Amino acid sequence: MCGVCDIPEARGTHPGVLLGWQQDGGDRWLGRVMMAAEGREGWVTMTLWVDARNLRNLDAPPVTDAVGL
Repeated sequence: MCGVCDIPEARGTHPGVLLGWQQDGGDRWLGRVMMAAEGREGWVTMTLWVDARNLRNLDAPPVTDAVGL
């Protein structure tokens, strides 16, 4: 489980499942996540690539100066 935090598709923090990692060719890492969020017409599930800076370990305390994975 991971927390998906403040992405354009869903503001706030939502529980998700981390499915894999991909590097974008530079220094940036992306996590492939499946998550649920409330949409205009009810709950929806999404599978998307999310910048690692927007992912959190739900069991760990918040990290302010590094990616909290």
